Amino acid sequence: MVSVDLELISGASNRVSNCLSMIIINPNANDTSPKYLIVYGLGNSVAISDPKKIVELNGGPLEIISGSSDQSIKIWTKNSTDQWECTNTLVGHTSSILSIASIEILQKTQNDPTHLLATNSVDGSIKIWKKYSQGLQYIQGRIKLVQELEGGRHGSFSIHLGLLPVSPQNIKDLKSEASLNDLSRVFLTSGNTDNKLHLFVWNTDENEFVEVLILDGHDDWITSISSTIFFDPLNDKISNSAVSHWKSGDTILATGSQDRYCRLWRMSAISDGNTEFSENFNDKFINDGNSKQLSDMYGKNEILAALDTGDIDKLNVRIHKFVSGNIIYTIEVESVLSAHDGWIHSVDWKAPISKLSDLQVLTSSADQSLLLWKPEADSGVWSCDSRFGEIGGAGFGFFSGVLSDDGLLIVATGYHGSLHFWNKIFDDSGSNEWVQDVAPTGHFESVADILWEPSGRYFLTHSADKTARIYGPWLRNTGTSSIFSGWHEISRPQIHGYDLTCATFITPLCYASGADEKVVRIFEAPGHFVETFNGLCTNLKQPIDGDFISEMENLSLSSKSRPLEASIPPLGLSNKAIYQDEIDAAEGESDGEDDIELRRQTHVDAYVSSKSENSVVPTNLIHPHGHPPLEENLRRRTLWPETEKLYGHPYETFAIASTAQPHHLSKTSDERLINIPYGSEINYPKWLAVSCKSSSPKFSGIKIFDSSNFRPAQSYSVVSGEMVSSDALPLMSHSLTVTRIAFKPLVYSCADVDEKSSTKHIGLMLSVGRDRSISLFKYAGSHTEKTIPSLPTGPFELVQHIPKAHSRIIWDCCWSPDGIFFGTASRDKTVSIWLKDPTTENYFSAYTIKVNDSATSISITSAPQFPLT
Repeated sequence: MVSVDLELISGASNRVSNCLSMIIINPNANDTSPKYLIVYGLGNSVAISDPKKIVELNGGPLEIISGSSDQSIKIWTKNSTDQWECTNTLVGHTSSILSIASIEILQKTQNDPTHLLATNSVDGSIKIWKKYSQGLQYIQGRIKLVQELEGGRHGSFSIHLGLLPVSPQNIKDLKSEASLNDLSRVFLTSGNTDNKLHLFVWNTDENEFVEVLILDGHDDWITSISSTIFFDPLNDKISNSAVSHWKSGDTILATGSQDRYCRLWRMSAISDGNTEFSENFNDKFINDGNSKQLSDMYGKNEILAALDTGDIDKLNVRIHKFVSGNIIYTIEVESVLSAHDGWIHSVDWKAPISKLSDLQVLTSSADQSLLLWKPEADSGVWSCDSRFGEIGGAGFGFFSGVLSDDGLLIVATGYHGSLHFWNKIFDDSGSNEWVQDVAPTGHFESVADILWEPSGRYFLTHSADKTARIYGPWLRNTGTSSIFSGWHEISRPQIHGYDLTCATFITPLCYASGADEKVVRIFEAPGHFVETFNGLCTNLKQPIDGDFISEMENLSLSSKSRPLEASIPPLGLSNKAIYQDEIDAAEGESDGEDDIELRRQTHVDAYVSSKSENSVVPTNLIHPHGHPPLEENLRRRTLWPETEKLYGHPYETFAIASTAQPHHLSKTSDERLINIPYGSEINYPKWLAVSCKSSSPKFSGIKIFDSSNFRPAQSYSVVSGEMVSSDALPLMSHSLTVTRIAFKPLVYSCADVDEKSSTKHIGLMLSVGRDRSISLFKYAGSHTEKTIPSLPTGPFELVQHIPKAHSRIIWDCCWSPDGIFFGTASRDKTVSIWLKDPTTENYFSAYTIKVNDSATSISITSAPQFPLT
């Protein structure tokens, strides 16, 4: 029985704000190293970073709440078998879920709820849910919808659940966090599309939220809300003038907006409240639900009032009052944080309860930066303590950013779905530094093609997100040994302007790329990729045969030294090679007296000016012996040079294949298949086959190219006694788009390898298409091997055509590693296996596998040669 283990899940986070969450996990009191759980949306899935470190907290299992564009909310619980399962599905919204807020509340009896949930949607409504425990075992939660708040003309865009300030007489309760979470102390804030902040408090008599305030201030939609409670038992605030007027127990609310500002609001509890005022306030404002009257009295624009009257005193910050549970609360604007040049997408306080040293708020923005804000003691204002991200460049900013409760880790998601980690590192002297760490990467659109390089050392992916990515195994060097640390992206060879659709390797360091364009592009690996692979993906202490990219392989197809890197010139579309002598010349010119701004800057000049480090394999304080490239370097420093362009098709490229073999196999005397070391292959002709989109037989042909010189295959004829060559005609047999092409693997005997025989073992070329047919083309030999004239189609001829092989479109085909049979996958929900009839030498359908849905891809491999452990 063969077992299969999952080693890699690669994907990008969704392009939405606040679709990221993190908690810190401490398995036991003796474990001083923090462990984190990072959860984010990945397509229609919920991605969890390193779920093996998840443990039970507070006697109950950890749960995750997710909302989707399918209008549902799901609660995920980790069961006793360490598997995540959906334990609840909440429905009721009529459009996509925008955000989810939750808060744990004090459970006085077993029948009381354990959590309060709030969800909002594009439909403009907010729904309030109570989650109850089910017995003392806390096996599965029970959810009840208790309230629905309609947004009216201006619906809710962002929501947050927090705790009201603690009154001075109850300040001692802050010592026990559990005592804070009484349901009567929970408030709800909603940022609506009217650019205002709506505040709701829990009415214990009505058992629902009631609106008490509408706050003006922002000039655009509020995208994110976060709160913390200020706790200052030792009166440390007097040392910092920015917060010296705060009271211990105040709630500090942070709101981020598309107007590029983050506002801090301070909520306080008044101990000597006026009972008559409280009763009148409740009767007049809370019970009548007149939102406009609330806005007129407590959301008035003081700046406009000052301009109208000329009274400068009216510029003072207005203190708004509201009542909850017979306690009077005030809220006022505390500070406006201004440093971003783009929309603020998220705000996040370090911890729900903050002492003076913990007062940190993180903001993420579309201006490619994350800012960590702290109150500054000297100036008395909030200032940016640390800045993360890029300055300039071609980035598109961050969608979410979260700060761990211990303040040692920052996680952010970028516009293209990339994750970014920053760790706070302390040295022996006690000083600290933020260091960016390796984070998961992946495509943010559908993956169109995936293939291993011929020796199986790394694999390449093509995607509709217009990028090609290479993944390799990271063998982390600890100085004394190499530890396998998972599969990581080590190169991004192509960043294109069209969706990438297909690819095929020509050699281990050269591949052909097809996209939604008429051109096929050839890429060769630069020298820095070879150094990166050898430095990160091989065991330097105990090298294994076939792991390293050898010096022989490091030669390009033209037998010259490889360029160092590649870059895209200004206003250019192709990756241009950069050689060491060009870099030396550019550095020499930049050191001269000539002003570089007065001459035209080439792509080499741009590379030299942007190069930040000399080491090919990057290092930092966390990984002093090297680590995979980070997102910024992947975009700029890991491109492959484009060496050739192949033309010929009238429409966009759809399928591509080459005679490069996924495995180099040899058959021994006892009929076993063994690997042939790279460089010992038989010298066979190398072909590249390309098809394009087509809706008629005229354009459904397959063009053949010679991949040794990247010229079209030739057809030869004799004219006036002289041999004349011309470009071979496309191979015609299909009437619609050819969806997949596959060359039959070459299997040799040991004698063939020793004799280096050339072409007698060249096999068949298989093609399938939208017309539901299968075609097989046979290699007919070159002009040096057969009589002139040759075929008009060049080196291949049609030997078998199987019409209507499936009842629907055939998406994929694949040969077995030994070339004995091939398989096809179709939209008709079947996979067919085709064998060769020894009598007629034609292939026939020998076995059909039925699947539950459309079969879109197929791959056939050989059985493992060694037992799997």
